[in-house]
Amino acid sequence: VLKRHIVDINEMGDAERDELFNSVLPELKEAIDTMFGPDLYNYASLGNSERHLHFHVIPRYSDTRSFAGQVFNDEAWNSHYKNGEGRYVSREVLDEVMESLVEELN
Repeated sequence: VLKRHIVDINEMGDAERDELFNSVLPELKEAIDTMFGPDLYNYASLGNSERHLHFHVIPRYSDTRSFAGQVFNDEAWNSHYKNGEGRYVSREVLDEVMESLVEELN
């Protein structure tokens, strides 16, 4: 999420865009690669319900992955997923993912 309020990616300044594409996204991708080993990524900046520039980094998997005692299966692998469909996890598992990402990024 951008620290200042804008809606459109074209409103980003050069320094913000450089930081996102040359630092933030590569570091996040490396951390997720280490933790989960996805087969590919989808990136999205939709803004349909949250009118503030933000990006979704969506790891995609051809087979199951496990983390924090949960098994994850990408039901829509090799096809488009529908908005709102997906696997929701408990707050506890989400917190474990976030903590592990922070550790990987540091």
